[in-house]
Amino acid sequence: MKAYVALLRSINVSGHHIIKMADLKNLLERPELLNLTTYLQSGNLVFESEIENHHLLETLLTDLIKDQYAYDIMVKVIESTTFQKYFLNNPFLNSQDIDTKKLYYIH
Repeated sequence: MKAYVALLRSINVSGHHIIKMADLKNLLERPELLNLTTYLQSGNLVFESEIENHHLLETLLTDLIKDQYAYDIMVKVIESTTFQKYFLNNPFLNSQDIDTKKLYYIH
């Protein structure tokens, strides 16, 4: 079983596509998505799954949200080890001139 990070684009941003994290977690609690945790009000998730196909996981999350909320959003699923590697190799982490709390991931 692998751990994943799911980045949900445009959830809870500027009053658009509002979803309470407790509601999102309840919607996504299913056998394919284990140990699901939400991150603040960002719409981002961490979970484990035996499904190893990122596109299948992205489609599953996208479809569940679209069916429940009618939000057609983009979902990016990344294996947690890959996400951590991207984070640790970020060239801006060691810069004293940059507020690391304002860094974000683009793929």
